[in-house]
Amino acid sequence: MEAVEATYEAAGNIEYYRCTSCGKIFADANAAEELTAEAVVVPMLVKAPEKVANLSTTVYVKRKQIRVSFDQAAEAQEYQIIYRKAGDEKWTRVKIGSQTTYTLDNMEENSLYLIRVRGVKTVDGKKYYGPYSSVSRRWTDTPAVSFKANKKSATLTLGPVDNAIRYQVRYALSKDMKDAKIVYVNGNKSSYKLKGLESGTRYYIRVRAYVSGPDGKKYNGALTSVRSIKTR
Repeated sequence: MEAVEATYEAAGNIEYYRCTSCGKIFADANAAEELTAEAVVVPMLVKAPEKVANLSTTVYVKRKQIRVSFDQAAEAQEYQIIYRKAGDEKWTRVKIGSQTTYTLDNMEENSLYLIRVRGVKTVDGKKYYGPYSSVSRRWTDTPAVSFKANKKSATLTLGPVDNAIRYQVRYALSKDMKDAKIVYVNGNKSSYKLKGLESGTRYYIRVRAYVSGPDGKKYNGALTSVRSIKTR
């Protein structure tokens, strides 16, 4: 019997010889080495999980948590999260089953974390691993922010935050921050004036900082709680 390559749809087999008299299977035409039926089978190929996409992380500073979410990956039966602090070599691995959202607890305050996810598939007791997702980098803190209301403007005092690259300022007319406008402020600035606001109007504001880690990469800080200010 000629060799048949295994595919993702069917098993294959190695080359073998079957005796027409006794029906036994051999590795060679001289019947020097007998084989079992199982020994000639080449298992069907297994598709490993695809790469996890759209990894998203949210920091909850007061609860010392980071919530992880991502899209379901094709062929994945379950998932693993790995994370470590910037500068550390050892990753912590967490098995989360088939869910695509998970909350990491007991995260240290004012720390930089790297987070990745991969899919896992088990076939006949053997595990197959997909590639890791892109890295999510988070800073588990928020900048100190204070506000001063002006006529048709508001002055924000920011930080200071060590190694700040820039600040993101979000402001909106509703507390749910729907249709919020976003501006970015250079990290070396200690204040910023929001201009073009309406007089006598209440605005809702959230701020986050982006900081540089020891690896030279950008880490996204947590958003502050929603604060409000009314222009004069």
